[in-house]
Amino acid sequence: MVDSEKEFVVAGTSALQSGFDLMVLEYGYQAARTNLDVNDLQRVIDESHESVQRIIGKYNQVVFISKSLGTIVAGEVHGKLEIPIKHLFLTPIKDTIHYINKFNGLVVYGTKDEVFNRELADQINIDKVREVIEIPNANHSLETNNVEESMEILSKLARIYLDFLK
Repeated sequence: MVDSEKEFVVAGTSALQSGFDLMVLEYGYQAARTNLDVNDLQRVIDESHESVQRIIGKYNQVVFISKSLGTIVAGEVHGKLEIPIKHLFLTPIKDTIHYINKFNGLVVYGTKDEVFNRELADQINIDKVREVIEIPNANHSLETNNVEESMEILSKLARIYLDFLK
């Protein structure tokens, strides 16, 4: 499961290159290019769960790649599925920490992220199944105001994704 944003082109391509099938979930508010009304979050979770539930039985290995608010959706959907899933949590939010500490995976966030910072990252229980990677100067979109630096970050992210998906 991959949220739809520009850096997910790299994540999706990395998944395909690593031999995974790819299912992209774009939530209705994203397609409409509007902000999510928090009252609609449960509907988004339910619809995502229904979509994933239809096909998940075909696979031996499942990886969820989620970003920002999508990290909540991924955590909730995983909880309903009751199967092993590996997570790539990109720029999570504070409310995602308990999912991160419950499930296996990798967290990636930027040092200039206005939503997720070092203090929140320090609340993650790092062990053999959980890792945190901090991207210097990257904001919540895992980019900077400098195009060259943003391209370097994308290149670094591609390596991180490919290593994670091995």
